[in-house]
Amino acid sequence: MLPDRFRCLLVEKHHDQVTASFTTRATRELPPDEVTIQVRASSLNYKDALATQGHPGIVHKFPHVPGIDAWGIVAAADDA
Repeated sequence: MLPDRFRCLLVEKHHDQVTASFTTRATRELPPDEVTIQVRASSLNYKDALATQGHPGIVHKFPHVPGIDAWGIVAAADDA
């Protein structure tokens, strides 16, 4: 069972201003048809750093949670 909330680094864009901050979000806000991982370890790599700046070649939709490098346990998946 997934928790109701999760902690993440969130990149948001309001007008032309891009911000990145740690926050807590509701699990129900996660996109559908994805695999949800209970992350045990992660790192921020070069693409994640670009994402925190709102780089258009990296971030296609806001809000965005960077995190290409992550290790954990599959908590939920819509596809077997």
